[in-house]
Amino acid sequence: MVIIVPIHEFNDGVKKYLDNALNSIQRQKDVSNLQALLVYPEKLHEDISLYTITEKEKYTFKITLLSNPGNFDFQSQINLAVSTIESDYFSILEFDDEYAEIYFKNVEEYIEAYPEVDVFLPMTIQVDKYGKALSLINDAAWSRDFVGDDGEQGFLSLESVKKYSQFSITGGVFKRTSFNTAGKFKKNLKLTFTYEFMLRTLNMDMKIMNIAKVGYKHVVDRDDSLFIQYTNGMSLKERKFWFETANKEYYFPQDRDIDVSSLETVEAQ
Repeated sequence: MVIIVPIHEFNDGVKKYLDNALNSIQRQKDVSNLQALLVYPEKLHEDISLYTITEKEKYTFKITLLSNPGNFDFQSQINLAVSTIESDYFSILEFDDEYAEIYFKNVEEYIEAYPEVDVFLPMTIQVDKYGKALSLINDAAWSRDFVGDDGEQGFLSLESVKKYSQFSITGGVFKRTSFNTAGKFKKNLKLTFTYEFMLRTLNMDMKIMNIAKVGYKHVVDRDDSLFIQYTNGMSLKERKFWFETANKEYYFPQDRDIDVSSLETVEAQ
């Protein structure tokens, strides 16, 4: 399985986080088919090449580099990486996050038991930049209140995700062919692209399931984190605009142009 690690900057702080992320792959128990694919802007190629030359000898899994000459927003980085791989499944690891050491052992068991599932999500513990635990997410799929009387515990449904959007896809394991069929991530959705992706796949009758074990640790308040970048200076009205847009765009597999005229009006107020 290929683990895609998108990187948009590289400095000593990133190196520290990246070491921890790669070490969490190294620590995986009872699996041997993992490899990491680091994808990054072309301008970082020299620095990241030097880093891997000095560091990769301590890892038993393969590390591949992918220099991105185009857009390096999160969506474009992942989409580019997926276009280069051939493995049946891939996972996404943010460079400041970590996997639990038995995560991929559990993943293999779930894939064997549920081969029809297109996306597996881990139960994720969210921590602050000091490592203090804050909350658990993705666990709602096992709540009867979430799935409803007609739903199946552990599985997300279109209607339930419309009502409750607090799910994270990082750490998730994706069936590559399903990801491509669904249309990949949409770069024109600036804030809600993962939410829209879940709505879109569910609307296409694909299956998203939560693995009923804590498998991923996600840092939520790092100053230059993905979420902070997207929401920095963004008003509540703007956030509402992107959620409303996601609920309009999930019907379409292609990444369409977004009419931001109403958003520009909000920004002018």
